[in-house]
Parts: sequence; structure tokens; C-alpha cells
Amino acid sequence: MLQLFFGFVYLSAVSQLVSLTGAQAECPVQLNPQRVVVRYGGSVAANCNTSVLHKGMGWEASQGGVPMTKNQSLITWRLKTISYTLLIRPDRADDGAQYRCEAELDLGAEGPQPHPTISSKPLNVEVYYKPQHSSSTETIIKDDKVMLDCTVKANPAPTYTWRSDHLEEKISSSELKSSALSPGNYTCTATNALGRDSKVFIVKSTGIRPTFWTVLTFFQLSVALIIII
Repeated sequence: MLQLFFGFVYLSAVSQLVSLTGAQAECPVQLNPQRVVVRYGGSVAANCNTSVLHKGMGWEASQGGVPMTKNQSLITWRLKTISYTLLIRPDRADDGAQYRCEAELDLGAEGPQPHPTISSKPLNVEVYYKPQHSSSTETIIKDDKVMLDCTVKANPAPTYTWRSDHLEEKISSSELKSSALSPGNYTCTATNALGRDSKVFIVKSTGIRPTFWTVLTFFQLSVALIIII
């Protein structure tokens, strides 16, 4: 694969060009080579030299620039074309992400169209992180359809433990049915090799209690059914 590089040279000249009768003055700066095409993965070098006195000369380039020097009449720009390096700082959101490098060759309007491209093999990222709940507490109104759900993402996968004065046995599931629980506090802890995180579920009753008239009506209906039978 080929890649084209361009370099820019800056030069501060203090001496005047010598005028030769019947001849044109030569350029005080010579580049060798003036243009270069390099195979991808190879290296490239270009020389800049001058025969006149100067205050400083150097290479200014997007890559591999050479600082200005005052004591040399020849300086060399060198560059080895290695695929670019991407520094990433992965967090839990990057677990399972996929990275790949894609290089595109652009030789301008005269080059091949569309631009030739090549891609690296995909790199699958696996990130290890401890459990972390989105909130530390949650209030649940007791109902037959409500679950205490302690499920949380973590890598490695976490294990779960529950603590409460209302639990008579050890529970390792990430969920509890609230219909089978008494009102009170239930603490769930998710744990893996990297750490642990706890969440407190506050279970409250619906607060609906039978009134006197409800009890009386139920009693009357019960007596009526007994008489009919």
C-alpha cells in the first residue's frame, strides 16, 4: 500500500544571491528528493541543503518535523509509516465494544477512485468492573405483581445475598416476590471479584384496611348465604 508525504521547509536567508552575468541565480535551497511515494509500512527520508549563510533552517511537517538549526547546511527529515496508535481508557460502557483500524489511500484527483482502503482485524474489548446500582434505595408498595429486582451489570457476573429481619432463609437470587414479604427493609448485596455494592428496598403495605361498614356488609352476606343453604 502506498502513501504520499509532503514536507515543508522554512529558511531564513541573510545573504544576497550572487548575480551572474548572462545566467540566472540558482535556488539557495535544494530538496532531494523533491517528491516521494512510499509503500505503506516503509520509511522515508528527504534531505534539505543550502550553500548560503542562514539564520536557521529546519523541517516543518505534520509528522517528523526537525527543529531549526543554525550550524548545519544539510538537515534530513525521516519518518517511518507505522499505523497510527489510538490510546483508549475503557470503562464499563466499553465492555463488549469492538475496535478496528482502517487506512485510506488518497492520491488526489489523479489517483484511484474510490480511494483504496484496508482494515485491520477487529479487536474485541472485555472490561472487568465491579457492581454498581443506579440508586442506593428504592421504595416498593406491596402488591402481588411487584418484584424486588436487584439485578445489576458487572464483569465477572455478580452473586447476590439478601438480608432482612423478615427473611428466615438465605436467598441467592437477584429477585424477590413482594407479595410473599412483610413490610420492612430488605438489603441486597451484589458481589464479584472486584468489589460489591448494596441496595436497600423499603417495602410498604398498600394501607388499605376494611372499614366498619365493609365488615358489616360481609357479615350480613355470609349470614344470608348460610340461611339460603
